[in-house]
Amino acid sequence: MLTFSKISRRPRAFKRLTGVSLEDFEEIVEKVRPTWEEYERKRLSRPNRQRAIGGGGKYRLPTLHNKLIVIFLYYRTYVTMEFLGFLFDLDRSNICRLIQRLQAVLNKTAVLRGDRPKRDRSRKRKINNLKDFLKEYPEMEDLIIDVTEQQIERPKRQQKAYYSGKKKRHTLKTQIIVNEKGEIIDTTDSFPGRRHDKKIFDESKIKKSLPGKIHIMGDLGFQGIKDDFPNATIPHKKKRGGPELTKEQKRQNRGISRRRVLVDNVIGRLKIFKILSDRYRGNRNNHGDIFRIISHITNIKYGFAF
Repeated sequence: MLTFSKISRRPRAFKRLTGVSLEDFEEIVEKVRPTWEEYERKRLSRPNRQRAIGGGGKYRLPTLHNKLIVIFLYYRTYVTMEFLGFLFDLDRSNICRLIQRLQAVLNKTAVLRGDRPKRDRSRKRKINNLKDFLKEYPEMEDLIIDVTEQQIERPKRQQKAYYSGKKKRHTLKTQIIVNEKGEIIDTTDSFPGRRHDKKIFDESKIKKSLPGKIHIMGDLGFQGIKDDFPNATIPHKKKRGGPELTKEQKRQNRGISRRRVLVDNVIGRLKIFKILSDRYRGNRNNHGDIFRIISHITNIKYGFAF
């Protein structure tokens, strides 16, 4: 039976199997512990529960360290529930329930900097003045935006909505925003692969939180973003039947690409976790939460947690 005490004796193997170092894992455990304890208290004291707190079956994995190892292994390797059950000497159904509970707790504790303007209940309106906004949120001065796609199993319904003409397969799209240091500022829910990148941005919550004069950099999928953000930087596009791009325009496009490659590198960091790179076979409604949780974990790995 695999346990935290066994795997923690080999730090290099621990990082390869879970995607995080021992030090980062301990930090995550302490961040998650209060939320987990509150979640369990509410679950065990729910009105329709027939047993008193302390009654009923006990977790075969008693400590939070051992519980979190399960979901980190699941995210990192994306093996089946049956395989995890053999590793931890549990039934598939027990593994499934544990992952669902841990995922709900991790989603509550996963906070990105882009949440701060949205969660400030004391402010009745957003800060429209760029100077005041950057004074309060300096890490959001230069933002790079992109949308990443992940293949899914062919859905039984709405196949056309999930079919991506670019990838030639059924996909889910998720928007990610990073700053020029490589910190993940915000992610969105996941959308069907047919949805256009610009439309995803228009429907995202962070768009309403940003002042109009902030600088955003995107690719050609965000044509039209300058209508709302005039300082945005978008590559020049050759129009169909129009003249070729000038040397200056091509030079500017190369400069934009050199800066935008950062967001591709960050997406590569996320896809170390196979649940975001292999063909996704889970509940599509949970994909955005998983993407957000792993974004928070990645921020911690690279020293951006706050």
